[in-house]
Amino acid sequence: MVQVRKTEKDAENFINSMADKPYGVDDSIHRLTISMKTSLYERLDDIVRKRKRSKQENRTMSALIVEALENYVKQIK
Repeated sequence: MVQVRKTEKDAENFINSMADKPYGVDDSIHRLTISMKTSLYERLDDIVRKRKRSKQENRTMSALIVEALENYVKQIK
């Protein structure tokens, strides 16, 4: 359920409560907007299309990018 902040103070209190939230405690999904070169987007889109046709895992752009980021984070640990 969406909770509406009716006053500026309500919004500020919400922002302050979220600002100190520790990473890694809550595994919920967060929305992210990214920008990338068209050539990279097209390459990723090709991968997604191939995965959809062959019914492989991670058949969406979002799932593919999450997979890549998870692999990257594992490598740099």
